Amino acid sequence: VAVSAYDSTGAWVASSTTGSDGTYAVGGMVTGEYRVEFLDYSGPHIGEWWDDKADFASADPVSVVVGLEAPSVNAQLASAGVISGTVADAAGSPLQGINVIVYDGNASQMRQASTKTDGTYALGGLDAGVYRVEFRDWSGAFADEWWDDKADFASADPVSVAIGVETTGVDAVLAAAGSISGTVTDEAGAPVQGVGVRAYDSTEALVGTASTGVDGTYLLGGLGAGTYWVGFQDYSGVYLDELWDDKPVFGWSDLHFTLADPVSVAIGVETTGVDAVLAAAGSI
Repeated sequence: VAVSAYDSTGAWVASSTTGSDGTYAVGGMVTGEYRVEFLDYSGPHIGEWWDDKADFASADPVSVVVGLEAPSVNAQLASAGVISGTVADAAGSPLQGINVIVYDGNASQMRQASTKTDGTYALGGLDAGVYRVEFRDWSGAFADEWWDDKADFASADPVSVAIGVETTGVDAVLAAAGSISGTVTDEAGAPVQGVGVRAYDSTEALVGTASTGVDGTYLLGGLGAGTYWVGFQDYSGVYLDELWDDKPVFGWSDLHFTLADPVSVAIGVETTGVDAVLAAAGSI
C-alpha cells in the first residue's frame, strides 16, 4: 500500500510503501502539520486518508517534529473492487506499457496502471459503482480506445464493480495507429525546434500533440483512421502560428478550421509531408 504525506497546502511531500507486515515509515519531513493518504493501487482495498477520512479536506492533521517519529498513524482499509484484463495487438501479441485509466461516471480519473510484459493489468482500490476504462499508448504505435472498442468516454461501455470482487475480462485489442509527420522551417529554410504540433479531429477536439526536434521534424502518432486538422504553434513567439497548409491562426481558442486543409490518416500508415514554413512574427 502506498502511503503519502502532504503539507497543509495539499502539496506532496514524501511517500513510502508498506512492508509484508503492513508497517511503513515516511521520512524527510520538517516540523509542521501533514495529512496522510493510503492507496492500494492494484489490490483489493479502498484508499483513505488518516484518520478514516475520504479526502484531503476532511483528513485529520498529523503533527511532525524534527527528530521525532509520529507514532500510530495507522489505517484499516476496507475491501475494494478490482478491474483487470489483458491488452494485445491485432495479432494477439501482448502489449506492455499500455496506460489503462479508470474514470467514474463524472469522467473524473480514479486509478491508472500500466500493462505488464504479458499484457495484463489490475486496477484496484475501487468503490462499488460503474466505471469506464480507457487504453492509451503513449508511444503512438497503437490507436487509443475505450472499453469495449469505443472511441470516447461518451460511447464507452460501462464496467460495474462490486466490493471485494475482481471484475475480469476488461480486455482490449489495439489497432495499429496512423500518424502524421513533417518538417517545420523558417522562411530561410532553417529548421525550427520546439514548435508545438497539434492534431484536431473532425469534431474539432484536440486529439494529439508533438514537438519538433532539432532538425525541425515531428511525428504525431496514436491516431485512428479519419480526417484531421493540424496546427503549428511557436511558444517562443518568434514565429507566427498557422494551420496546415499555410492558413492563419487568429487565436487558439477560436480556430477557423474551415480555412485549413484536412489531412487524411489511415490505420497503420504514416501520412508524410505535412510541413510548415513559419513566417517571422512582429513584436512591440
